[in-house]
Amino acid sequence: MEKRAVLAVVLSLLVLLGYQYIFAPKEQMVAEKPASISGTHSMPAGPAITQTPDLEHPKEEGATHPSLPQGEGLAAKDIVVETDTIRVVLNTKSASVKSWMLKRYKDKVNGAVSVELVPPGKRQLELLSTENGSHFPDNLIYISDKESLNGAGSITFTAMRPDGTKVRKTFTFTENSYKAGLKVSYENTGSSVTTERPALSMSITSKLADRGVLFHEMAFLSGKDLKRIHADKIKDEKAGSGEIEWAYLGDKYFITAVMPTSGGNAEVYFKKVGEELFEASLFFVPLQIKPGETKGMEYGLYFGPKEVEILKAAGSKLERAIDLGFFDLIAYPMLLSFKWMYEIIPNYGVVVILLTVLIKVLFWPLSQKSYKSMKDMQKIAPLMEQIREKYKDDKEKLNREVMDLYKRHKVNPLGGCLPMILQIPVFFALYAVLGGAVELRHAPFIFWITDLSAKDPYYVTPVIMGATMFIQQKMTPSATADPMQQKVMMLMPVIFTFMFLNFSSGLVLYWLVNNVLSIGQQHYVNKYIK
Repeated sequence: MEKRAVLAVVLSLLVLLGYQYIFAPKEQMVAEKPASISGTHSMPAGPAITQTPDLEHPKEEGATHPSLPQGEGLAAKDIVVETDTIRVVLNTKSASVKSWMLKRYKDKVNGAVSVELVPPGKRQLELLSTENGSHFPDNLIYISDKESLNGAGSITFTAMRPDGTKVRKTFTFTENSYKAGLKVSYENTGSSVTTERPALSMSITSKLADRGVLFHEMAFLSGKDLKRIHADKIKDEKAGSGEIEWAYLGDKYFITAVMPTSGGNAEVYFKKVGEELFEASLFFVPLQIKPGETKGMEYGLYFGPKEVEILKAAGSKLERAIDLGFFDLIAYPMLLSFKWMYEIIPNYGVVVILLTVLIKVLFWPLSQKSYKSMKDMQKIAPLMEQIREKYKDDKEKLNREVMDLYKRHKVNPLGGCLPMILQIPVFFALYAVLGGAVELRHAPFIFWITDLSAKDPYYVTPVIMGATMFIQQKMTPSATADPMQQKVMMLMPVIFTFMFLNFSSGLVLYWLVNNVLSIGQQHYVNKYIK
C-alpha cells in the first residue's frame, strides 16, 4: 500500500476522533504574582470570625439568627426577580442565589422548562468566611428591602454579624441582558479595626436529568493568560492567582461567571465535591476596616449563553470563554460570518449549507490542483510499476528513475496531498464552530431534524453521507492498481458512516454537502481536465 493512502486514512481518522485530544488548547498555568494575598495551605486562611455553632451549622433552612437586631424567629424566604431574559430566586439565607433560569432557553426541544444554572439543593454566590484554614458560608439571615422585583432594578440585603460588622449585598438587574451586578460592603460598627477577606463561591453539577451531561470545564482569565481545566482533571487545589478578569464554570453552551470590577487580585480554587458536584471559590485581598468605615467589593455577574456578541457586550474579555480550539484565529471570524448569514437567512441548516459552499468555492483552486495531480499520478501508475519492478534491487537507481519519470510527465507527487493538508485548519475551525455553537442548540432544519446540535434521530443523513463518500471514492483516480489498497479505501465510507451516527446533525450536514460538492468537482475534472 502506498504511503499516501496510509497517510490519507490516518489523517481522516485523526480529524474525526483525535481533534479534542490533539488540538485542544494547551492549559496554561497562570503565573503567581507576589501579591499581598497570603496563605500556602490547601485552603486560604483568613481572620478568625466569632460565630455561634447555630450559625456555622444550621439545622434547617429556616434557622434563626439570635444576634440580628430585627428580632428572633426570623425565617429564610425567597425573593423572586424576573426580567425579560431571566428568572432568579434569591434567598435571604446568606443572601444567596437559589435559582437562575434562562427564559429564552429551554431544557429540551419544544420544552416548557427553562434552563436552570444552579444545581438542585445548592446556592450560588454565597459569601465565604474563613477560619482555621477552612471556609464556610456566613449563613446569616438577611433582611431584604424588596419582596420581589419585576424588571430592571436592585435589591439590597442587610445583616448584622455577631462581631459587629454590618454586611450589605446589593444585586442589580437590567432588562434584555444576562449580566447582573453584585456589590458587597462591610461596615465596621465596632470600636476596633477589623479584617475582612471578600470571598465568593459558585457550584455546578455534572449532570441534570433533562439535559444529560452538563459540566464541561472551569476557567479563569488573569491578564492575557487563560487557564482551562476540564472536568476530568479537576482537583481540590488552588488553580492560580493574580489580577482576575473573570472566573467561570460552564458546559458547552452556558456559563456562570464572576467578573471583579473593583480590584480583582485574588486566589482561585477549584474543587470536586462527590461524584457530580464541582465548586469554584475566589478569595480576594483582605481589607482593613477602621471603626465607622465601610469597604467592599463589586462584581459583574454573567449567567447565560456562550454567545459571542452577548459575551463581548458583558465586558472583561468574557468572549474568550468560548473555546474555539487551536485554530481560533480562523474559527472566530467563521463564527461571526455564521451569525451574520443567519440574520439574512433565518435557518441555521441552510446557513451550514451556504457556509460549506462558500468554503468550497474559496478552496476550489487548491482542490482542483489536488484532483488533477491524482489524475496525473493515475496516468503514470503503469510506468511507475514497471520502474519498481525493474529496479527493485537498486533503491538508488529506483529513486532516480522515479524522479525522472515525474519530471518528464510534469507530475508533482505531493500535488494530491498538500492542497488537502492546507485545508485541515479550516476544517478544524469549522468543526469547533459547529460542535459548540449555542446557536445550533435546538435549532431546527427541515422535516425530522429539529435540533442541529443533536444526532439525526433516524440516521438518515449519516447514511446518505456514507453513500456520497462511497461514490466519491469510486470516482477518485487511483495512483496504483494494488487491489488491497483499493479495498481499504472502499472501507472508509463504512467506517465514517458508523462514526457519524452520533455526531451532531449540523456537522453531518456539513460533511454531506461537502461530499456532494466534491463529487461534482471530481466529475468535472474527470470529464474535462486532460
